Amino acid sequence: MALTLLPGVADDFSSISYNHLMPKSNWKQLLDASQVGIQLVISTFIGLAIGWFIDEHLHTSPWFTIIFFFLGIAAGFIELFRFMKRKGGGNGQGGNRDQ
Repeated sequence: MALTLLPGVADDFSSISYNHLMPKSNWKQLLDASQVGIQLVISTFIGLAIGWFIDEHLHTSPWFTIIFFFLGIAAGFIELFRFMKRKGGGNGQGGNRDQ
């Protein structure tokens, strides 16, 4: 016999589903948005690292660091625009082409 805290309340919580809180499509949108943010940050740091590496070896500090820093930011925004184009944003369609 299972111990119930309240009459009429199920004591087996393993069957509870939380999908009603956020459907799968919302999770997908959240993952896509976080992917874009991570790509912006990583491309900036990669550009910064490449520029720093070149500056260290050629003793031209800070010129290549600055140049590749901005190239990394540009690469991140290019990827952002590609993502928006894939998802149908920015061209008035507003639809999701991946489905």
